[in-house]
Amino acid sequence: MKMRKRVYGIIVIGADMANWNADFTGRPKQTLDGRYYGSDKAAKYSIRHYWNGKGEKVLYFKRLSNSDKDKGMKFLMLKEAYEKVLGKPLPAKEKKEEVLRTLFEALDVKNFGCAFAVKDFNLSVAGAVQIGQGMNIFDEAMVEMQDILSPFPSGEEETQTSIGKQIHLSEAHYVYPFTVNPGNYDAFEEVVGEGAAYTEHAYEQFKKGAMHGATQLNTVSKYNCYNELSLFVECKEGSLLHLEPLDKMVKMQKLENNIVRYDLKTIEERLEDVKDEIEKVDVFYNPYRVQLDVNSDVITQHNMFEHL
Repeated sequence: MKMRKRVYGIIVIGADMANWNADFTGRPKQTLDGRYYGSDKAAKYSIRHYWNGKGEKVLYFKRLSNSDKDKGMKFLMLKEAYEKVLGKPLPAKEKKEEVLRTLFEALDVKNFGCAFAVKDFNLSVAGAVQIGQGMNIFDEAMVEMQDILSPFPSGEEETQTSIGKQIHLSEAHYVYPFTVNPGNYDAFEEVVGEGAAYTEHAYEQFKKGAMHGATQLNTVSKYNCYNELSLFVECKEGSLLHLEPLDKMVKMQKLENNIVRYDLKTIEERLEDVKDEIEKVDVFYNPYRVQLDVNSDVITQHNMFEHL
């Protein structure tokens, strides 16, 4: 079923002695003025990883192949991933509409859009779902560095085993803003038909990824990263409401026993002014790590673990 309403919201990801999003030096990403942040790519990767684990069609995801005996194991090229994931050979260059229609079968393309640049094709889709940068709002975040002793030397001439580094943030809480605008695909529908339309299914899967994607990433650096809450402000169908990013309105307070309290009252006050344009507001949160300071008449609260 086609999704016709726009959505605004936030995704909050916590990290304890973890490195949610590192730069190419291995350090947690920082702005020029020293604030820690997570890129939209890190959030999207966690959601793609969640979808891939559920067996959904995810195109933009790193995959290995050893089908070429001469070259051995290698990462799939975009064309190869297209044919493997979507189950269709890339057609002749004059069939761009067919390629575009097929791309929309991938759940990540349906949500985030794509840049599809392979030989004879250069297609770009601005996603219905747009995610901003996730700024850390915990002022006491500190970088922790650990020396790691490898059991192996770094080279054949070395006589000693090598030493590496593992870099973490002591604690961080990243707040990502996002929007969902199904109208981004209207022009594509005119070209390739209803298969390009943003759907209720795609939105529901985005919601689940926004609730559980970070928690299910169990790599060394992201083991203690977890979803804390996700807020969804759904506009009424046909509403032309435009909200500013909601992440700047979130306040937090660290309590005892590693509990974090999120104050969403400023968001509620903003939504009260435009309540005639809004269908509903839901917040899904981790009740074992998070307390909410909200007015339940405006925001409906849900245990995120009851919505897997």
